[in-house]
Amino acid sequence: MKKFLVVLCLMGTILLSSCAQNEESIIDDLDGNYYYVECIYLSPFSSSTLDAYPGLYGSLIYITFSDNQIVYYGNDDETRSYNQIEFREEEVNKDLDDLITLDLNGVFETFESRYDIYSDDVSIGLTVFVDGDTLYLAETRMIGGSNDIFTVWSIVEIGK
Repeated sequence: MKKFLVVLCLMGTILLSSCAQNEESIIDDLDGNYYYVECIYLSPFSSSTLDAYPGLYGSLIYITFSDNQIVYYGNDDETRSYNQIEFREEEVNKDLDDLITLDLNGVFETFESRYDIYSDDVSIGLTVFVDGDTLYLAETRMIGGSNDIFTVWSIVEIGK
């Protein structure tokens, strides 16, 4: 009976550890072309409004994720490519400045995870927020003398 319990415990441990290792992030499957769906947040310092944003930029924004690369066509009509990218998972509110960001509608409270995007160990100013199966792309900046204040300028829902 003791051997049976030991074997049962070992099998349970192996099963639990393999499940933990197989947990994939939505970022692991991020591949292909993504397009603008809807702007859900603009910084209060923006010269645009949520109502005007789709007409100004909505049809222009797309992003292509591929193996270690991002090609980003932004609202300034400039295509930017970043190679050797790395997604760094952070707490959603890590270093987020409440005064500059001013989240009156509680947008940040709905996000489950945040992935800051780096290329060659430098932030590229883009962050992916995740809420369930929905992806959001944010234009971000670190400001301050020690670059420890995380600010978000816009967040758009993206879809394939």
